[in-house]
Amino acid sequence: MGGQDFEISIAERVIVEKYGKNTLDLYRKIERNSFRSKKVEKDLKFLEICKCYGTIPDFIKFRVYCPTFQTTRTYRSWCFDLLDWEIDKQKKKIPTIKKKLEDDTTLLTSCISYFDSKCLLSLNERNMEKKLCNVDFRHNKKLTKLGIDLNKKVDKNKVIFNFSDRILSDEQKEVLSLGFDHCIPPSTIPHNQFFLCFEKLCHTIKNCEIYKDRWNHITNSISTVAHDTYKKFKCHVKSIHTPYPSLTPLIALRDDNNIVITKPDKGRGVVILNRDDYFSKLNTILSDSSKFKPIISDTATHLLKLEDKLNRLLRSIRTSIGEMTYNFLTISGSKPGRLYGLPKIPKIGQPLRPIISAFESLFTNVPLNETTDIILNKTTSSLLNSYGLNKTTYRKLLDIAVHNSVFTFNGSIYTQNKRHKNLSVIGFVDVIVVSIKIDDASLLPVILKVVMCYNIAHKI
Repeated sequence: MGGQDFEISIAERVIVEKYGKNTLDLYRKIERNSFRSKKVEKDLKFLEICKCYGTIPDFIKFRVYCPTFQTTRTYRSWCFDLLDWEIDKQKKKIPTIKKKLEDDTTLLTSCISYFDSKCLLSLNERNMEKKLCNVDFRHNKKLTKLGIDLNKKVDKNKVIFNFSDRILSDEQKEVLSLGFDHCIPPSTIPHNQFFLCFEKLCHTIKNCEIYKDRWNHITNSISTVAHDTYKKFKCHVKSIHTPYPSLTPLIALRDDNNIVITKPDKGRGVVILNRDDYFSKLNTILSDSSKFKPIISDTATHLLKLEDKLNRLLRSIRTSIGEMTYNFLTISGSKPGRLYGLPKIPKIGQPLRPIISAFESLFTNVPLNETTDIILNKTTSSLLNSYGLNKTTYRKLLDIAVHNSVFTFNGSIYTQNKRHKNLSVIGFVDVIVVSIKIDDASLLPVILKVVMCYNIAHKI
């Protein structure tokens, strides 16, 4: 007989001798309810973990006449309905069991001495620990069998940087520690955006010589592929029933208008800032009149002027550059980049690094004119002539791209001050171009497209 069993048997004999068999039965009832209340809580946690990971426990699965039906979305949806029912059932058990346990414990303490009640309840707690360890072991074994390893967790304090006034709950930290890659698959596809990609494909290959004789056949084939893919996706989405309860704690964060959730400027992680601090830091950057200036005119009107300026220049050289290059470089339906900031975590005060959407950074110390001169010098005249360009025209194209970049922030549109010689969104493109020797004919149209279209506006 083990030491603990021997200790329990002695305790039971003492209870019977001092207080009678009814008191012993009451104590055993407390033992059972104490263990049941803890076990139900652990069973509930096990079920919620399975639901969070989109996994069906084995005991939920049921037999069907056709085994292949178990692989269908319908079968999984039914299993998740049963899982939800089981979770609700376990949740309802907990208050009932705890109420019985509380009543029995109160009755026991009234029947025996204070010292004996403390000893018996302490003995009961120690006895439960061993049983609960066995429960945890079984649950972890089942989770591992289901492909869930709870030991593979990151240190939340190393990936979540909360500089806001909001206090995060444990559930919110748990979900945020999964990172920005943890997301819900799209349930819908924007109709216009989906088919616009195929329209662009047709527009791109329209003037290719190899497709001219079979153009109608090519467009019909692309149209068929586009519509079939769209219909298959819609049918696939309707049949999916995968719950994502793990994202529920983020709803409160999403609805909190006093914070901004972003990522650090380097590395992986989640950063939470007070919205007022975030906007104040970006406004401080934009308040430097030597570098930036707001544009008073309407955004759409200003973009149309920039597009027209570039397209007029392209029309003047349309004959020399050829129809294909002209269509490749012409821009329309554009929108400006959007300014946002990524906090520099190691630095005091967490200053923001300004970023333009569709670009990797906002370079504020790239010498514009010098960089443009280097690009021109590294581009040979023979290469430019093969595309119907000369260095004068190429310089004009670069100047339009470099000196007319715009971006938006907080509903306003800004441009970089032309008087400041060391500013450009194009900086990172210039640096890449300068670092290579432009002697490959296939590089020039790509460089031109990036230089012009991405710096005037981010195309839809």
